[in-house]
Amino acid sequence: MVQQQIPWSSFQSCKATNINNVPEMAGVYLVWIKLNNGEWACFYVGQANDLKSRLLLHLSGNEVNDCIKINLRKYNCGFEYASVGKQNDRDGIEKYLSDHYKPECNHISPPQVDPIVVNLP
Repeated sequence: MVQQQIPWSSFQSCKATNINNVPEMAGVYLVWIKLNNGEWACFYVGQANDLKSRLLLHLSGNEVNDCIKINLRKYNCGFEYASVGKQNDRDGIEKYLSDHYKPECNHISPPQVDPIVVNLP
């Protein structure tokens, strides 16, 4: 199985974040929710050609995924991202992250590719 180290960003709160710090680069990202017991759980795994635009869409009122929209509105949420330039790498990493976290808001299956094991944030 292929393994890769990726440069995860620091954790950023969805409510207090300055989205201008997110790069306009391709990559993968995780969106987290704070549970009642104080722990964090990943509820969405994604990839984008432009991380900044994609995260802005999630945080806007134009989000079409109701699960994401409800979680972002009702709960304390945050995200982390990593720049990943190659589409094949993003597909494999997204597959691995989705299989690992089993996020509740991912309604479309990840790419049917071999997973690429990465360091977790």
